[in-house]
Amino acid sequence: MKTQSSFTAKKRNSALTLMAACLSGVLLAGCMSTQAGHEAKKSHSGQMTKQNLVQVAQGNQDFSILVEAVVAAGLTDTLANTPNLTVFAPTNQAFANLLGELGVTKEQLLANKPLLTQVLTYHVVPAKVYAAQVKPGMVKTVQGSQFTFGADGSITDGRGRVAKLVATDVKASNGVIHVIDKVILPPTK
Repeated sequence: MKTQSSFTAKKRNSALTLMAACLSGVLLAGCMSTQAGHEAKKSHSGQMTKQNLVQVAQGNQDFSILVEAVVAAGLTDTLANTPNLTVFAPTNQAFANLLGELGVTKEQLLANKPLLTQVLTYHVVPAKVYAAQVKPGMVKTVQGSQFTFGADGSITDGRGRVAKLVATDVKASNGVIHVIDKVILPPTK
C-alpha cells in the first residue's frame, strides 16, 4: 500500500533524519539560553543543575520540537538517565529550517522512529565534553558515525553540512549541552 505522502522514499528518509537530528538538538538547546541572532558564541558555566538533559530542554520553549522528537523516538529515559553525555542541540528555528528544506511536516518526521533515533543519537557524544576541551578533528557519536569539529567552532556533518556553535557549556546533572544553529545529519549509507 502506498503512503498518502507524495515524497519519495529518499526525501522521506532525509526528513526523518532531520527530525531525529532536530530532536537531539532540542535537548541540548534546552539546556542553554540562546540569542535570536545566534551571532555570538556564549559560554554558560554556571553551577551544576539538578535537572537532567531532558528536563533542561523541557524547561525551554525554544526546544519544544526537540523534546517532541526525543519522546517520539523513545529516547527520553536514555537521555535523562545516562551519565556523562554531550549533546549538540539545534534550536526550534534550526529544526524549522530543516523541515522547510526537506519539504516535510514535523508529523512526517516524527512518524519514522528508526530514522529519528539515528539522527538524534548523531547529536550525542558518549562523554561529557566542555567547550574548552573540544579539539579540531573527528568526533564519534552515539549513533556510530562521526562529524568533524573545526578549529573555528564549526561542525561539518556526514553530509557536508556546516553548523556553528551558538552557545556552549549548558550544564545538566548527567551531561552538557552545546547549542548549534543547524541540524546535523549522519552520512547516508
